[in-house]
Amino acid sequence: MSVTQKERAERFRVLHAGPGAFVIANAWDTGSAKILEGLGFPAVATSSAAAAMAIGKKDGQLTREEALAHAGDVVRATEVPVSADLENGFGDRPEAVAETVELAAAVGLAGCTAFDVITVLRQKYHQRITGYEVRVEADQAERPPQVFTDVRVHHVVRGYEIEATALQEAIRLSEEKYCSVGAMIKHTANLHTTYEIAEEVIPWLVPSSASIHD
Repeated sequence: MSVTQKERAERFRVLHAGPGAFVIANAWDTGSAKILEGLGFPAVATSSAAAAMAIGKKDGQLTREEALAHAGDVVRATEVPVSADLENGFGDRPEAVAETVELAAAVGLAGCTAFDVITVLRQKYHQRITGYEVRVEADQAERPPQVFTDVRVHHVVRGYEIEATALQEAIRLSEEKYCSVGAMIKHTANLHTTYEIAEEVIPWLVPSSASIHD
């Protein structure tokens, strides 16, 4: 495979930072992933239900090893970014979830995120979002089980007249209510969250060159 994990991750970041939304298609096996890639989808995602049913199981019955093996097969079959459905992280303890994330990175996954913040902003607060990006950095303990000790999450939201209070509430809801992985990580790590709003300018409000004077 000529495409590295770093290159896929950068492509995935660029897709999220684009001027509009992009469509990510769910693949149920390597064959469908290659078809979706051939149809022009810029990224593909695994589905826990589809992956389970492909081997005769029900949704929620996949083991971590089976889910990661399935995701790894999809990664190796394609050259586009791949986002994996890893359910609840396959563990009730933060150490188990951290290990799942590390194993996911090992098979070359470009993304493993939830879109709580953007969903809340659009559906609950009706914000006019044109772009969204999350940057995550983390430090781990030096000794096993090498859990996360500090996690830094930076949200970048672009749009028209984005309300800071709405963004703050969306982030709070994600951290405290919706994102189970984040909730578990906070048991061992200090979570630092920051954000920035990049305000878009409505085109018809921009003065034409004829109205600009020295």
